[in-house]
Amino acid sequence: MNRSVRWIPYVFLSALCAAAAPSLAQPVAEKPDLKVGDQWFFKETVIEGGKEVNRPWMRRIEEFLPDEKMRVRRLAGIDTYDTSWNPIHPDRPEFWPLDFQFPLRVGAEWSFSSPPGKYWQHGHHKVVAYESITVPAGTFDCFRLEGVSSWNSGTDTGGVYRPEFKYNESWHITKWYCPAVKYVVKLQTERTATGVATGATWRRSDSELIHFAPVVDVSRYDGEWIATRACDAFQERPFFTDKKSLTVQGGEFVIVDGAPGQPGYSRISGRASENGTLVLEGTGVSNAAASRGNEYQAYLEGRAVIAGFALSDADDEGFALSGKYGARKYTLRIRRAGG
Repeated sequence: MNRSVRWIPYVFLSALCAAAAPSLAQPVAEKPDLKVGDQWFFKETVIEGGKEVNRPWMRRIEEFLPDEKMRVRRLAGIDTYDTSWNPIHPDRPEFWPLDFQFPLRVGAEWSFSSPPGKYWQHGHHKVVAYESITVPAGTFDCFRLEGVSSWNSGTDTGGVYRPEFKYNESWHITKWYCPAVKYVVKLQTERTATGVATGATWRRSDSELIHFAPVVDVSRYDGEWIATRACDAFQERPFFTDKKSLTVQGGEFVIVDGAPGQPGYSRISGRASENGTLVLEGTGVSNAAASRGNEYQAYLEGRAVIAGFALSDADDEGFALSGKYGARKYTLRIRRAGG
């Protein structure tokens, strides 16, 4: 049983025979036991303005700070959270939402509100179910939370709240928190924005976990590897393939090209999970004529393979991945050196 889930027994006495009825149990999720290096990768589908966009996002624990805070990396940049996954603004810690309040149990609910003034944020969340859910990363038992949140801004009233706001954003949020992965596995949000200058807009996003890589003993991947890349033609640049040598340390795969900050530079990295899935993500600087010097996101995903077949948990001969460096499609094959 996962350490972050406990079961609370309830014993009911029979009024007729004073005998104890069979005990029932309610699942409870404690605050997650997060580790530096834990990482999660998601795919998000966004519908906005009648258009659908698909994109990846990720979270990785980078560092723990005093007062139960932590630095968390996203695809581009780092945010600060408390260790219950509530975001914290470095300058205005009172102005951010209370997304989670542990322990979680069905029926638990909480509200939050920032001090009233020119800006105001408030909301309410409730745990409505404990259920099984399937996402690309697998099938998990999760707590389903539903909530609403609003962010408002208006004319400065000298710190006194006024209801006549110039701009309002509101969200209806459904998320599935899974103790086994120490984070959400699915997130759905509907955002409505209204403003004097902007009018009304609506946006829906759906995210699902595709890869969870907790900090585990992955030293079996350490050693020398060969990466073979194949890249589609893009703008004036033709199709090409190349090979690179890399040394894996602490289970982390890192592939670097070029000089930092210069056109042609890229760096992607990631760790394989115990079940053989591998996600590599990072950034680069374009050297294509039309976008030279622009920064882009790189993201590839795949799993361990042997001669085209999925490896068992005990094998680690190679990995096959696919994805993009910016808009350019890549495939990547990683094999043990000498294999």
